[in-house]
Amino acid sequence: MIEPSPDGLAAAFAAGARPQRAGATASAGDSAIAAAFADRRPDAIEVAYHAYGRALYSVACRILHDADEAQDCVHHALLRAWQRPKAYRPERGALRPFLMICVRNEALTRLRRDARHRRIEQRVAREETFSYEFASDDPLV
Repeated sequence: MIEPSPDGLAAAFAAGARPQRAGATASAGDSAIAAAFADRRPDAIEVAYHAYGRALYSVACRILHDADEAQDCVHHALLRAWQRPKAYRPERGALRPFLMICVRNEALTRLRRDARHRRIEQRVAREETFSYEFASDDPLV
């Protein structure tokens, strides 16, 4: 449960900071969450997660096709955005699309990483099955 903050961020969330449909205008609650996120207030990341978590999870699931990996992706993307204080700037746009792009990028990075690991594992497996034959006159044998 979200604890009320001194300035009413949790109240703004309760009053209307819900995931918006594409093309919808941002509510006052969205603006309050965005301002708190930009100011790096401690309760902002939790409120942002509760407000936008389903939409972010949906983006990750569509890309990754794995529920557990999608949850990890959303959490990691939110933490990365939070740990980089200058990453989000309200004058460049709303918080929700920014976070959705962060999640999308994290999901694509995970797909690329997994594909790279599979290629390496396949190459190692091929090399392990290759038998080296040395000529009997080889001085190193």
